[in-house]
Amino acid sequence: MSSPILLALLGLAFFPAATAFPDQGKWSFHATNVTRFLTVNHKGLYRGSTISVKISCDSKFSPRLRVLWQVYRTPCFQDYLGTNELGQAGLALLFDGTKNVVNQRIFESAPEEHDCLHHFQLKSQPIPEEKNATFMFPDQTISKRSVNDSADFDGLTKIHRDGIYMLLIRFESLNASKPFDLSVDVSMRGLNGYLSAVEWPYLPFYGTMCLIYTLYALHWTIVCALRWKELLRIQFWIGGVIFLGLLEKAVFYAEYESINNTGHSVRGAILFAELVSCLKRSLARLLVIIVSLGFGIIKPRLGDMLHRIMIVGGLYFVLALGEGCIRELKPRTAPDRTLFSLSMCLALLDSAICYWIFTSLVQTTRTLTLRRNIVKLTLYRHFTNTLVFSVLASGVFLVWVVLNHRLSECISDWKELWFDDAYWQILFCTILLVIMVLWRPTNNNNRFAFTPLLDNPDDEKDPDSDTATLLDITHVKQRQIGPSKNQPPAQQPEIIPNGSIEEDLKWIEAHVPTDAALGTLADSEEEILTVQFERNKML
Repeated sequence: MSSPILLALLGLAFFPAATAFPDQGKWSFHATNVTRFLTVNHKGLYRGSTISVKISCDSKFSPRLRVLWQVYRTPCFQDYLGTNELGQAGLALLFDGTKNVVNQRIFESAPEEHDCLHHFQLKSQPIPEEKNATFMFPDQTISKRSVNDSADFDGLTKIHRDGIYMLLIRFESLNASKPFDLSVDVSMRGLNGYLSAVEWPYLPFYGTMCLIYTLYALHWTIVCALRWKELLRIQFWIGGVIFLGLLEKAVFYAEYESINNTGHSVRGAILFAELVSCLKRSLARLLVIIVSLGFGIIKPRLGDMLHRIMIVGGLYFVLALGEGCIRELKPRTAPDRTLFSLSMCLALLDSAICYWIFTSLVQTTRTLTLRRNIVKLTLYRHFTNTLVFSVLASGVFLVWVVLNHRLSECISDWKELWFDDAYWQILFCTILLVIMVLWRPTNNNNRFAFTPLLDNPDDEKDPDSDTATLLDITHVKQRQIGPSKNQPPAQQPEIIPNGSIEEDLKWIEAHVPTDAALGTLADSEEEILTVQFERNKML
């Protein structure tokens, strides 16, 4: 394989995993026996999204609380990812402007004072539209109200521009000697639901993929049922990958639909979806490997190779599951050496699997070329071309992702981030479709099955034609050496019994035709011996 392809494969997840843990739409914060408490939330929001806050306070001292809140917006996706890791001291510095984690504060509310009662609600204050607004800072007051804000809106505020937003709220007791207990519920909801603007495209995407895999499964079930007597084992593997893919997409769609409707994500459901995804990805790799090895096509069984394949599949499943669980449970910005190590191991294992696939395809096509089996050779050439195209497309897309998203200091096209994951799933779905077309059950399905001693396309009509060919060659030899019925007795060669070896060799040189006289027959015998030798190596 050429070095550019190997370079593209290195670090490439052949069919990468699903995206990270989805953002929630609702959050709950709790504090006990404190005199100051700050909360922070960040999320991608579409225009028209609303922010609501519900507060419950309890204290035996009945202090009065001062509440202020700030709204930030940034065009860069990664600016606010680290704020969840800031403690109360870090958030206080951020609120006061001492710590410039971001510098896109667009609004700060007027101070509000409330008694520490069981429940109270902050006053609704609209964020001005930027084209007509003055940015709000601690020493300023609201300059203009947006005409788009309805008077009956009972939430905290509305968003008038697509972007990545952060809400920072500070609660503090006016009397430092009177602590309080606090519970804060924050919700950010768009016009389409609670899903983040970054992740909302996953909902229609997984719905579409679920529909596509449903069509795959129905079609495959119907064609297999119509020709169930002629099914090959490889076609059962294909069916397993299709139904696992359908289950994976259905679970992810259900989880995103649940988050969009309720605002809460269920970690158990996401982890189950990740488990199904890892199982499907592992089985998909096993499918491509056994297809490349020619299982059921040029090999009746895998033999010892089956143990290697199962070890590779099991190793990939364990690494992918560990990487997926850590990625889902850890915060996005939390550095984790274990996660990095598992990701690198997966990339190297994927590269090794790709190398194994292509070397196996080279050996399989070489064997079919020796056999001159045009039908199967065409089949594998189409499959090889598909894989080469997918690897080249993967390499180009990987370079684009690294340059624009991984190495970029500001990801401004955050609305397209979902495609980084969707691309790989679409690519695998395309490869699976090609495999389904090439290995589809047909009326003459057995022409793709393993049949011993096939040398040319004419042999496919008669599985025993090679045996007949060998018998014919033996018969020709006997007729060349033995006496002929049409030959006069005087011209028949004499058979010298009990002669010496030298006399026998002289007789052979005089009466047996030379290689030049044999012509194409000698070449055919050589080809037959070569093919037999190659087949013995595969058994």
